[in-house]
Parts: sequence; C-alpha cells; structure tokens
Amino acid sequence: MLNYFDTNIFLYSTLDQGLEKQKVSTDLIDNSVVNNELIISSLTMQEFVFGLAKNNLDKIIIKKFYDQFKSLIVSGYSQEIFDEAIELANNLNYFRNINDCIHIKFAEKYCEKIITFDKDFERFRHYTKLEIEILN
Repeated sequence: MLNYFDTNIFLYSTLDQGLEKQKVSTDLIDNSVVNNELIISSLTMQEFVFGLAKNNLDKIIIKKFYDQFKSLIVSGYSQEIFDEAIELANNLNYFRNINDCIHIKFAEKYCEKIITFDKDFERFRHYTKLEIEILN
C-alpha cells in the first residue's frame, strides 16, 4: 500500500519538534522507503524545503534532504487534481488551506492512506475514501 505523508511528517523527522514526534516520523519514512511504499508530491517537497529554510537550516543540508528524497517525487499535480482541490476547498469553505486540499486530492490519485500530525485533516473524512491517520 502506498503511503502519502503530509509535509509535517518530513519536518518533524528533521527539526526538533519533540523527540517522540521525531522518532515516529523518522521510523515512518524509513519503513515506507524500505518497503517501497512512499511517494512524495512536488508540493510536499516544496513545503518541506521551505520549512527547512524557514528554520534556518544550512543550504547544504537542505540540498542533501532534497537529493535523498527526489527519486520518490511524483512531479507536479495535474489540472484535474487542482480542479478537484478547488471543488473540495469550495465545499468546505477552506480556501485558506488550499494546500491541504491539494494534498488530499493528490493522495487520492496515487495512494490509499495519508498520514499526518495535523488534526485539521479530520475535516476531510467525509469527503474522501482515503484512509486518514492522524498522529498525536
């Protein structure tokens, strides 16, 4: 089963946001890579790189993380995914968080499960057939 991780999984595996979150995130990523169960959207990678830069990580480290994950990136997202994300945002009045809607629609196309620490993803349960796992 392919897994889709919200950007916070990658950020928590890298940044000091609590030892438990870091361990859980790192284990999830490592296990999914080993089992060939992980794909990454270009949006996730964009948000990840931005988050690392925002937290003042050195450009060499940022590039190293990008190089580590780039083979797992499914480039871009289609007009269809974006249209569906706009429709979802409209239904939920959630345009301020359009990226979350894009994550959901991208994951629906390529995966069976999305994993996140973001409790806001609860709002999508009635709008998707994806399995949504919200970590604590």
